[in-house]
Amino acid sequence: MSSKHGFVVALGLLVALLACFALRPSPSTAQAAGATTQVTLYAVADATIDSAHPTVNYGLAPTLTVASTLSPASGPLYQQTLLRFDLSTALPANAIIDRAELDVYLLSVSGPERVQLTAANLTESWVESGRGGVTWDTRPATGDLVITGLWAGSKPLNSYLPAWDITPIVRAWQQNWANNHGLVLRGADDQPAFVRGLAGRECVGRYCGTARVVINYSLPPTATPTSTPSPTRTPTPTDTTGRVTFTATPSPTRTASLTATRTPSPTGTSTPTSTPSGDITAPQSAVSFMFYFQRPDVTISWSGTDAGSGIAYYDVQYRDGSGPWSDWQTGTTATSALFHGVRGHTYGFRCRARDWAGNQEAYPVDPDLTIRIGKDLTVTVRDEFGSPRSGARVFFNDAYLGDTVGDGTITAPNCVPGDTLSALYLVYQKNNVKRPTTYAWRVYLTSVPITNDGTPQLYQVSDLNFGPAPVLTVRRDQPLIGFNVMLSVEWDAPQAYLDDLRAGTLLASDFVYDYTDGQFFWEHIEIKDNRVGWSTATDIRVQLHNKTWPCASVWGITMGNAGDNHLYVGRIFRRYASLSDSWTDPVAWSVFGHEWGHYGFGLWDEYLDAKGNDTSIGCASGFWNVPQARRSSIMFYEWKSSELCSTFDPNHKHRTDTWHNTASGGESTWQTVLRRFKDTQNPPRWILRSPVERGAIVPGPAAIPVTSWRDAVVTNAYAGACPPFDLWTSLNGQPITGTEIWLEGAHPDLPEGVTDDAGHIVIYGAKNGDTLKAQKGNSTGSMPVACTAGPAALGAAAASELALQPNPFTVEAGVVPVSATQIQVRAQITASLLGSPGAVIWPVAAEQPLTVPLAYDSGSGRYAAVATLDPDWGVQGHVRVFATSTQGFTVEKLVPFRIEAVVASEATIVRSPDDVVELVLPAGSLSSDAVVSVQPVTVGSAGQDGLVRVGEAYEILVSTGQSALNTTAYLHMHYPPVASGVLSPTLGIYRWNEASQRWLALGGSVDGEISRVSVGVNGLSVFAVLGQPAGAQRLYLPLVLKHR
Repeated sequence: MSSKHGFVVALGLLVALLACFALRPSPSTAQAAGATTQVTLYAVADATIDSAHPTVNYGLAPTLTVASTLSPASGPLYQQTLLRFDLSTALPANAIIDRAELDVYLLSVSGPERVQLTAANLTESWVESGRGGVTWDTRPATGDLVITGLWAGSKPLNSYLPAWDITPIVRAWQQNWANNHGLVLRGADDQPAFVRGLAGRECVGRYCGTARVVINYSLPPTATPTSTPSPTRTPTPTDTTGRVTFTATPSPTRTASLTATRTPSPTGTSTPTSTPSGDITAPQSAVSFMFYFQRPDVTISWSGTDAGSGIAYYDVQYRDGSGPWSDWQTGTTATSALFHGVRGHTYGFRCRARDWAGNQEAYPVDPDLTIRIGKDLTVTVRDEFGSPRSGARVFFNDAYLGDTVGDGTITAPNCVPGDTLSALYLVYQKNNVKRPTTYAWRVYLTSVPITNDGTPQLYQVSDLNFGPAPVLTVRRDQPLIGFNVMLSVEWDAPQAYLDDLRAGTLLASDFVYDYTDGQFFWEHIEIKDNRVGWSTATDIRVQLHNKTWPCASVWGITMGNAGDNHLYVGRIFRRYASLSDSWTDPVAWSVFGHEWGHYGFGLWDEYLDAKGNDTSIGCASGFWNVPQARRSSIMFYEWKSSELCSTFDPNHKHRTDTWHNTASGGESTWQTVLRRFKDTQNPPRWILRSPVERGAIVPGPAAIPVTSWRDAVVTNAYAGACPPFDLWTSLNGQPITGTEIWLEGAHPDLPEGVTDDAGHIVIYGAKNGDTLKAQKGNSTGSMPVACTAGPAALGAAAASELALQPNPFTVEAGVVPVSATQIQVRAQITASLLGSPGAVIWPVAAEQPLTVPLAYDSGSGRYAAVATLDPDWGVQGHVRVFATSTQGFTVEKLVPFRIEAVVASEATIVRSPDDVVELVLPAGSLSSDAVVSVQPVTVGSAGQDGLVRVGEAYEILVSTGQSALNTTAYLHMHYPPVASGVLSPTLGIYRWNEASQRWLALGGSVDGEISRVSVGVNGLSVFAVLGQPAGAQRLYLPLVLKHR
């Protein structure tokens, strides 16, 4: 006899399938009269019919759809769901149906929160899938039983909706089971457009549930259960996943139909019970159909029956697109296998069966089954008012897809469920004053809302066959402001360093995104080394000096290059001795976020009180009682916070006694950000929201959800630098701590920094022909650089040792501020000189030095000269004073400098050139406008009375000569993180008394978290930090712990 077979496909891994019929009481079990029994029946067939695709069968779709939409081209469009349940063996013949309810599983929604559906009985038979599978054009007729008022809400998703009462329809089926053709679910008339996605029988996974009918029935008093076996099949236990095993029944004809089934029983073949004879006809193939599949891994199933000898085996072939057919499964008795497809590819499948009589059908010319992995979707971007937005940037998963065209659309190719989409729509661009050909920041409207728990909500593709077309709505209250950030590295840096710096800036971008509740980020990051862009274009200057403390000009992003309005960091930032030398350390990248608060947002520090004193109060109450994800402020402790200050939370409220509050005129940091970036147009093009407007402090988002929203480009301008190498300095065979190291050569001087406790430093950027120089007090040393030049990634150069020698005479040099653009270089020299000494002045941004001769002033006993600086060079840098004695010895002294203009009526913070020292001058502390400098000097002893000096001494000078202050100023001095051998609690600030040649104790508070000592001062002089050595005898007192 002939055999017949068909295909079925299922997503994901092959699963063991169970028969799923209602479990009814055994016929031999008595049921009490009047007692209520409940039975649950799962759909045995389901399909969606679609008026937009009237000839397409969707019987194998994992999602069912009920929808009513409007097409501008063709008018109203409808999608309806057909369901059929097998009740014939589920109820006793004399059962009295008390109530029957329909449960459907909600997967997706679009449109109003509540829509009304109707259910109607079907009066004609229909085929779920395959040959003759139901379509819109072949939909069955409906009967007179129409149940209205079936409300379908928008929640809860991924669960069953509240049950609908369909008792009249089920009672009608009971009267004549032959008339049970199922029911249709459709939208009620006169409703706005809507879509409801429901789980179908083919839905596989955690969030799936087959449609079901729950029937409560009772028996009449006279009814008695019979033990006579039912002539129908015995049902198997209920499978709550709704998976059903179907087998095709023998056909009296020799024409096979394509049977759309789930995976058939594993025993898909039979053994002949007699010698086959008389069977000479081969089976025929079924028609093909098309379906979009959700995942690349698809379980393909096939089946067949034979009324005579039975099927012996199957052969299955596939083809990719219109390519040649290839054998996939040959001579197999299996009835399913997992096919591994490729997204975007279309595959055809065909099979043939051979029975035990030896009959084998020919392969059909066309496929039995055609599937495509993924589907092209038309994505529409519109604004909150429904207008399409052309030119919106659309991102598909984590990649830039393209810009929308005139009607606001773009095609996303080969989508599968779980793919994400997002859109950015540009509404404003701020010109860049440092790089006039580009932008400082851009304002986008996004399609990504952020919940109050900090989760960005990207659009997710759901069902490919019946899910709604993606619409991305960009809203004014979902802005995203992207900064254009350039970093210039002072030296010819190795690639590994540049890569690490790039990684740190990406983390800093995430940090900015976090503390602004997902409304700001670093969009374009450009990193250049070898001083490219250093003088005129950069935002952030990465200095080689290892002691540079980070600092930034407030609101510097809006200022030009004149006046040195930049953000500075050193080669690495190590707040603690234990930190790694990597920008990916949270303490390192978070300092970028803090300094960007100054530079990019125009904020002031919040670790200082209103007078400029470090009282450790912070900007918000209850600092340590709030989780770090909700703690403010990053202008206080950036590495232990993730928010800006606001007035929202009464238990974590903005304090007014901060430097920011004073300098901003009474604002919290959030209020300052809102003011600076508010759109002044009416109506506004974008609307920023702080926790006050949100009504919540948002703990996150911790990272940008789409990394391709931004880019970070590294340009390695390699110019022959040696790989980094280790240098040790010594004097009389002993390592020297704090030795100043710099490079001189055919390039601007490169101050490397100071050596650690072991006399060690890593040298970067050196080139063959350079001279490496060192100084410590009146001892100096130098050595030529010799290495195998090559890209830094090739390896490290050999370590070197530089022995210092005492100089034959002393050169003490300093820089005195004269005006906003002038400095005086002074030098005291203890030798008779051969000619005049000179000074080589290297402003920080200069590409060529300014060399001036020093003239002797007999009145002061000094050599001096006044130099005028170009404002574009910056008002900081270093000076090298050199002198040659009559004996022919040359001594050189390097002195860093920085000058800052102070308006007497305004509060100002003045910093040392290495940013180790901050002097907070309240308004009125100076009698008149002046220029102030803070610079390291060699004045004063290295210790006294058992105390040792930690770090350098610093002198504060005013161009007017004023030394006594009108009001108390606050001095903050950072000490080296590796202050080994000194007890932190004993540290204090001391003032040098020239007359007594002693350090006078001023006291001060020690902040070990940031390695800083602070004290109020009423006069300007030379200051240093001193402390007690760890080995000295000390008195132990009760320990009081206090959070900072």
